[in-house]
Amino acid sequence: PEKRVIPVFITTVHHIGEEIVGAVEAYPDKEIIFLITACEMTLQMFGDWGNMVKVKGIGVRLDGQICNTMKAFVASEFGVKPGMAVVLDDTQKRVLELIELRRDSGAD
Repeated sequence: PEKRVIPVFITTVHHIGEEIVGAVEAYPDKEIIFLITACEMTLQMFGDWGNMVKVKGIGVRLDGQICNTMKAFVASEFGVKPGMAVVLDDTQKRVLELIELRRDSGAD
């Protein structure tokens, strides 16, 4: 997995787009897939980036008191987080199952 995975910590929805476009340009002969955890607003906006560059992946909605208003979303884009963001236990279990399935499939 270390050779096939590039972990990226994103700060804004624009940074997500930059990273995906950069990966597509850097690895034109590879299938680019993503797994992203973010608030619902970011996931919706990121969907546009993913569709534009034709990448596939999974967006996992974070729970907690984050991005529950447009004002909170804008603040989060500047690093101000109104509350704790969490991946719920059931969601975490499903994500890990999907990662295991992908790994065990031998997909490259």
